[in-house]
Amino acid sequence: MKENVSRPTTEKSSDFVSGIVFLTIGSFFSIYAYTYSLGSLSRLGPGAFPFFVGIILSVIGLALTLKSRASAGEAVLAFNFKSVVLITLALIVGGATLTSLGVIVAVPATVIIASFAADRARFLPVLLMAALLTAFTYLVFVAALGIQLPLYPGAR
Repeated sequence: MKENVSRPTTEKSSDFVSGIVFLTIGSFFSIYAYTYSLGSLSRLGPGAFPFFVGIILSVIGLALTLKSRASAGEAVLAFNFKSVVLITLALIVGGATLTSLGVIVAVPATVIIASFAADRARFLPVLLMAALLTAFTYLVFVAALGIQLPLYPGAR
């Protein structure tokens, strides 16, 4: 027998909150990118890409917001501050250590720090993901694209 679950209010549904966030970020990107030259269709300017990405993000945000009004969504219970801080810290550590410590140290450090944002991260899958992303990063960015990233500390 199904329980009678009440529909969350629109203002508290995760679709509504996500839609508003996407709409805000997309609008910011589009408005800020509009200060650069958009160029023409045959020769796009430096502001064209961020402008159109912002428009697409805004449309997705608007669609999510409208969808939240039409259907029941998952209620937003609380803001997970710990996860946001850990993901941000992981990105900062990864960016700060990539050129100095190399791919072999920076990518696993990023993955391991980010894994602490999960409620139930298991050690072995995290290590496997770190190894796979390290290999992927090396193969795509260093081997395939030829970007000069050190592989390990002290390598150039």
